[in-house]
Amino acid sequence: MAFRLKRGDFRIMTAIAEHRMLTVRQLVCVLAQNAQSVHRRLRDIQDAGLVLAQQRGHGRRRGRPEKLVSLSPAGTEALRSADVLGPGVPDESVTGKGIHCINHQLLVNWVQIQLAEVGSFVPGLETQFLAAESPFLLSQKDRRALVVDSAPSGNGAKEVRFVPDGGC
Repeated sequence: MAFRLKRGDFRIMTAIAEHRMLTVRQLVCVLAQNAQSVHRRLRDIQDAGLVLAQQRGHGRRRGRPEKLVSLSPAGTEALRSADVLGPGVPDESVTGKGIHCINHQLLVNWVQIQLAEVGSFVPGLETQFLAAESPFLLSQKDRRALVVDSAPSGNGAKEVRFVPDGGC
């Protein structure tokens, strides 16, 4: 039987694109779904070549090594063809390729997950995480991050502009 993408598969792939790289446990938390069903669909999507997976931490702890997932170029193209991802969004902004510090990326993911959890436990509190590198929050004019901050430089001559990890 031929593999067909389901609506939930696009939800999984969109979450991966938003974060660029996630552990499977983080993906389960982001989607707020049953872990077994996420694992099953993720395995099918990976077998179809739309998601790349790599193991992390082999030999450090007992049990199976943690699995990291990111979109493949074929997965990026599938999101484009479904109009989930804009045509001008480069592959590098949604795949794990080019991430310099994976541990930092995973930590930022956990911050975003925990902020979402706080919003669900405190009535009346709503959180929104503005990820600087999100392909869904880029300025349509120049494809740059919407969240940019600046600080005076040490010598007072010019401001230094930087993009924070996220804002709330």
